[in-house]
Amino acid sequence: MKRIFVAVLIICFALSFFGCKEKETSLKEVTLLIADKDLNELARYQKEAKGTLADLLGTIAEQDSDFSYTTIFSGKFLESVTIKENIGLFPDSGKNEFIAIYHTIDTPEQRDYTIDALTYDGLSFFSAANGIDSTPLVDGASYLIKIVSF
Repeated sequence: MKRIFVAVLIICFALSFFGCKEKETSLKEVTLLIADKDLNELARYQKEAKGTLADLLGTIAEQDSDFSYTTIFSGKFLESVTIKENIGLFPDSGKNEFIAIYHTIDTPEQRDYTIDALTYDGLSFFSAANGIDSTPLVDGASYLIKIVSF
């Protein structure tokens, strides 16, 4: 009987300490910038949304833009961004181009320290360490989507 009690106690402790992450339910005010590879702004969205960058892109896609993505082991990554008919981000894999995500969130969990920060519109943007489905929306943060080459 003691063993069962101890096992139940350990399980309860583990669940309370390492339990499921509570889903973020409050709205965050964020800015999404879409720029070409030379940092010429193509679109700017100021929105209130909750969840992740993928959730924000889904909200914007319902209105006037389209985002296609691919899923790999570390999350969802953008393949193309269409703002209007022929305006958007369309990387050319033959030129080693891809769509990169940057944001103003300077935390070890969200920032890729192997890629230099860039400055745009007076803000420092850091390369995202995760896919769009794992990049959280942070109140007051800005997100920048652009084509880069490697």
